[in-house]
Amino acid sequence: MVAALEARMQTEYLASLIDQKLAILEQMRQLSRVQQEHVANGEITHLLQILAAKQGLIVDLRATERKLDPYREQDPETRTWRSEEAREHCRLVSQRCDQLLGEVMQLEKQCEDALKQRRDSCAERLRDLQSGVAAHAAYHDSQSQPTASFDLTAG
Repeated sequence: MVAALEARMQTEYLASLIDQKLAILEQMRQLSRVQQEHVANGEITHLLQILAAKQGLIVDLRATERKLDPYREQDPETRTWRSEEAREHCRLVSQRCDQLLGEVMQLEKQCEDALKQRRDSCAERLRDLQSGVAAHAAYHDSQSQPTASFDLTAG
């Protein structure tokens, strides 16, 4: 009886960890969407704030994943559920976690690509500006240098 109760408590703890993982991933997805807006608008200060918040969520997600590690080695068929509905709910939440993780990863990739594109565009503009400054300086130098001339009217 005690072993069955302990097994059920362990299974309920597993379900709560999966619910916790879902909540973290939902927050990460929301922040990733906001991050995408800040990247598109070039709002670096806000972007850094979002990244800092996401870092905290990543730490929480890693901690939750570590707590889930022992359950990965278990045979799911040996778990004791309070009901078949609870088992199905946990399975669906776990699937949703996988979907959200994929979404978050895709949003991260899109943000990374957008930032690279923005970086490359800035680098190109800086090169153009540098070329323009160099051309202006060269032109200015050629105008300010006295040219040699001969006075052919002197007798």
